[in-house]
Amino acid sequence: MKVSILIISLLFLLSFVPNVQGQINDDFITTLDSNIIITEIGSGIINYRFSVTNNGLTAGTFDEDLIFYLPLEYEKKISGHNIISSSEHIVSFSKDRKNVLIKIETLKPISINSGADIGIELELVIDDFIEKTERVGMYKALVPLVTSTNLLIHLEKVSVQVPESAPFVNVTEQWERRQELYAEFQETSFNNVERKDERFGYIYILEKSGQNSFSIIEINDVLREIYISNKGDVMIRETITFTNRGFNGSILEFIALDLVGPERDNNNVPIVRNITSVPNREPVVLDSRDITLINSPVNRLPIKEIIRNPVGQGIKAVIKYEYKLDNTNIEINDFSISANIETRSPLKALANNYQIKIVNSDSYKIKSQTTNLKLEGNDQFYAEDITIEYSPGIAWASNISLPIGTTLFIIVLLGSMSNIEKPKEEEENEIIIKMKEFTEFYNKKIPTIRNISSGIKKWDKDDIQKKHIDNVKNELNSIKSRTAGEFTSLKRDIINLDASQKELFDNITRHEQSFERDIFQMLQLCEQKRLNRINLPELEKRLSDYEKNVDDKINKTIAGIQTAISNLLYK
Repeated sequence: MKVSILIISLLFLLSFVPNVQGQINDDFITTLDSNIIITEIGSGIINYRFSVTNNGLTAGTFDEDLIFYLPLEYEKKISGHNIISSSEHIVSFSKDRKNVLIKIETLKPISINSGADIGIELELVIDDFIEKTERVGMYKALVPLVTSTNLLIHLEKVSVQVPESAPFVNVTEQWERRQELYAEFQETSFNNVERKDERFGYIYILEKSGQNSFSIIEINDVLREIYISNKGDVMIRETITFTNRGFNGSILEFIALDLVGPERDNNNVPIVRNITSVPNREPVVLDSRDITLINSPVNRLPIKEIIRNPVGQGIKAVIKYEYKLDNTNIEINDFSISANIETRSPLKALANNYQIKIVNSDSYKIKSQTTNLKLEGNDQFYAEDITIEYSPGIAWASNISLPIGTTLFIIVLLGSMSNIEKPKEEEENEIIIKMKEFTEFYNKKIPTIRNISSGIKKWDKDDIQKKHIDNVKNELNSIKSRTAGEFTSLKRDIINLDASQKELFDNITRHEQSFERDIFQMLQLCEQKRLNRINLPELEKRLSDYEKNVDDKINKTIAGIQTAISNLLYK
């Protein structure tokens, strides 16, 4: 999260700031890490990390403003900016005859203990970063090869990164070159950089034949929709409209996506689902499919798998996909869940139109700051996250079932049923009170059972120990002994008040016996693996089948309780 950030204006005010070298404490050593990234869609990201280290014997104070001097050509190209610091700062933009000036004003002195350091991080998103050259397939980008500030920089480390699909053409001896799986880098460093030492120059890159994942892309529209699936998952659906503005003959077959807490496969690679496409020069691809993104962590979506013809120069295409929000972005409350949704765009380039919509449903009560958010400029990259609170609505009481396919909504559903209010004109009778007590009781039991079955599935299958199996067996027996008395008592009281509820409890008992058997079967399979009597693929398959059976029985149990309470409340 961003800490103590104050941001002012993106207006470029005509001003003249003296090119005077600032002075700081002689015991302070300054370092600037300059990381320049050319993205696969033609935008640029510049990340600066300015740090001050106190090499003195006593604490010192840093209270200087920091000014970055960038190319004047960036004046109308900086579409996003963000600052990260443990202190409060104000960011402002201006220009002089030669430079765009970014001033980070320090609002109050920062104390630095002996041997300690502080850091201020500035990130910029640059649109129209890449320019075409006369040579087909070759592009250039104006970059600050040496960035100067108003303060002396004792050590400046510079790294320029390009996609492996568009490697460097010009690399001088001063720069070291290295390659990783998905990117190429050229790096160097400079000592004692003063204001007069700034140097701007062009980096040249060339599309690599056969890669087809680099071009200049115009982002026309981005729509992010948040909804709850029929299985009870918080889902993100994104629709992107883009146009390839690259060279004639440039074909875009892959596009990199920055997803918000995506679902991942067994290899921790993001998965997107229900992908469809609507290019403007071909028939629509009607079928949808699930695709595992490739080249993680670049997370490229293979457009060529969902669009019949290549996306060449001037071609506009629409792609739509969805994915499940990861549970780390979800908080479980007593009677609701809160989903934290990051607002950043899935593409690191400014979109002409970017909207976030929350899809309403009769089955839920939705609480959010807004259900339709339009983001412009800097907000497309660095706006505050939004939080959506979902709680079960009244639709389930009218025989419209809530999704109960996930542990999250099992917990929420049981919590809401135990807290349901009777219509005001009617007094709550004893059977309702007892059913509330029963749902509260079950609310504590079911998540524990579910966690046991899912926990077994996550065991390291090559390191199964007998004590692991015995611990789970003991836990299951402990749950039964702890809950048997209360279950029997509530069952007896409820059936005495309403004999028709006997069928409900018979079904609950049958389902519980079934999923307990399934869990013990899972443990038996793990014991066989421990003794090398079953291979890993067969074990994984059978564990998945049993886990699915456990989920199914739990869901049927919850559905039965839901129906029983609905019938009692609305007789």
